[in-house]
Amino acid sequence: MKIWFTAAELAELVLADLPQTKRGVQLLAKRDAWPSRDRVGRGGGREYPIDALPREAREELAARELSASAKTTLAVAANAALSDLAGLAGSKRSRAEARLCIVRLADAFRTQACIEATPADARFAVEWNAGRFDTKAGAEPWLRAALPTVSGPSLRRWRIAASKGDIAGIAGRYAPSREAGLIDGNPVYRDFILSLIAHAPHYRPGAVRDAMKARFQGLAIPSAKTLQRWMNRWREANPRTALQLENPDAARSKFKIAIGDRSEHVLRINQLWESDATPADAQCIDGRHTIVGVIDVFTRRARLVVAPTSKAQAVLATIRKGIVDFGVPETVKTDNGSDFTSRWATSAFAALDIHQELCTPFDPTQKPHIERFFKTMSHELLEILPGFMGHSVAQAQAIRARVGFAKRLGTGDDLLFHVALTASQLQAALDAWALGKYELAVHGSLSGRTPREVAAANAAHMRPVAELRALDVLLSEPALRTVGKKGIALARAEYWHEALVPLIGQRVDVLMDAADAGRIVVRRTDGAFVCVARDLALAGTSRAELAAKASAIQRRMDSDSRAIFRQLKAEYRPELSAGEVLDAALARAQAAGTITPAGLPYASAMLDQAGKAAAALDAPKAWEPPALDAPAFEASNIVPLYDALPREERARRIDWDVCEDTTDITREQIKAAPDRVDLLWLYQHAAETTDIEKAYLADRMAADPYVLERIQTSLRLIRERKENAAFWAVPKKETAAG
Repeated sequence: MKIWFTAAELAELVLADLPQTKRGVQLLAKRDAWPSRDRVGRGGGREYPIDALPREAREELAARELSASAKTTLAVAANAALSDLAGLAGSKRSRAEARLCIVRLADAFRTQACIEATPADARFAVEWNAGRFDTKAGAEPWLRAALPTVSGPSLRRWRIAASKGDIAGIAGRYAPSREAGLIDGNPVYRDFILSLIAHAPHYRPGAVRDAMKARFQGLAIPSAKTLQRWMNRWREANPRTALQLENPDAARSKFKIAIGDRSEHVLRINQLWESDATPADAQCIDGRHTIVGVIDVFTRRARLVVAPTSKAQAVLATIRKGIVDFGVPETVKTDNGSDFTSRWATSAFAALDIHQELCTPFDPTQKPHIERFFKTMSHELLEILPGFMGHSVAQAQAIRARVGFAKRLGTGDDLLFHVALTASQLQAALDAWALGKYELAVHGSLSGRTPREVAAANAAHMRPVAELRALDVLLSEPALRTVGKKGIALARAEYWHEALVPLIGQRVDVLMDAADAGRIVVRRTDGAFVCVARDLALAGTSRAELAAKASAIQRRMDSDSRAIFRQLKAEYRPELSAGEVLDAALARAQAAGTITPAGLPYASAMLDQAGKAAAALDAPKAWEPPALDAPAFEASNIVPLYDALPREERARRIDWDVCEDTTDITREQIKAAPDRVDLLWLYQHAAETTDIEKAYLADRMAADPYVLERIQTSLRLIRERKENAAFWAVPKKETAAG
């Protein structure tokens, strides 16, 4: 068989998952990194091995090669089969020859396809069943007639039998029934029936036959009776597999290896307890109840509690019963039910320093002692109690049928199915049986001793609880609450104690007192006891008095807290922290140095224009008078009136008014420099003045800091008198004199 191909050859083959052009094959080989070698011969080039091709392409190429060489392959396989099957005769020999030949063909297909055995067998079966091996010469017709269809599992099974030399296994150990041969002689039929059994073990032969008729239309189908006999023989030959399909729990109980000992690692009393719950197989007057049990693996002593349902309360009641009689255990093994994994149960185990070990889900073999104890209890005690309902659905149905027959005969329920027990009576019966019968019975696993004898011999190692009241409090149902300003709100009541003041706003564990609904036990979340708080409505204490005490405690706490924080602030000066952080950061930055750009300076046209604008902005500015704080000044009303005055009149009037309202300027100073008032005119007409006048104004204002203040005062006076026409009128005499 050729195993190296060029890209052009692969393209011409038109295989699945391969391009149909030479260039496409080359690109695919490059992308997927196919191994290759230099082609020997004219033109050179590269060649690729068949095992580098995609799986679908390899399988299709192998099928073509096998179809082309099937005559030779079948001849070789037939000769090998004749040498292997010399001891067989008749139909068995023909069947074995066909199967050996088909196995040889499948092996050749796998070799040519360069793929694993399981996918190669599956693909070969698809190709064979579809009739794609076009080998009309040689031995193919008889092989096709003998094996019209095959399956991958059958090929694998025949190959294993051939490797072991089990020729009879290849031929098949079939009964001489003609119809049975339809199943045993057709691997597809057999595998299909087994798949139906695995899917639905309850299928009856008629349903199996209907499914076969729908799947294999036009082919001979065995009768329902033949299918029934074949299915029965298969179940008898494979009892464990059949039971695993029908009832896995029953198969595990009946067939699972039990050589080991689940209790061999338990070396002392109370080292390991097992706890579980089971529905009671006895009906009570007030309904069907649940039985919660616990057993000490070392001594086999057990205790039971009857409860309506298995909840954390019932579980802890059972644990309490065991602790009172046995002492505190080291480990309790339970399943993953919510009754055992609730916060109530887990917190109680943690509070007692009991390690809780959880079993793997759906594996009752991890706590076999309590399971075996429940079975013993059910069969020894519950069966003899009135109201027994049966251990299984079938047994319960049989009891119901017997009750119905008894009614027809006139027999009353009180003789057959009488329900007379209450839950308390069932509890009493369980206690009596556990203490008086089971605990005093000799156990083979205890070397011929009773559980009580083993416990008595190890009583010194029990760890009892001295105060049962403390145990009751510890096993009480916890509730997580936040302490508020009014205390703890629980069950529509408010509970208070002075010790709760420091805990306002914090979460605490609350335990109800079963003996007094008006009290609760308060613990911190770490289990530390805080106080016993009381219901304010039942305490009989004035709320005002309680509020006054609580406020005083809170003020004292706040005062102490403030004093502590003042001391801390004075000692550590936290206000300096921000500056210290920034100073440290600045010091690190300075120590790290700066990075100076060493490249060519960046330049652009817009950046050049922006530089010119910046230079113009930074050029020295011409002097401008400072702004005045006169938002109400109206130049349009005041300046014309001021300008209408003669210069000397303007000076006289303004100087006089300024002197009247200014305490820090004397009249003599004004008369010594009468032109000072002209500064106001220069200020108002700064845009019209000459450079000399601007320089004069600037010099005067720079030399005398009071100049600007006097201008402000003059403006204020002008604003006040702008409506006074007499003030602005020029006296005729003075005007004439001027």
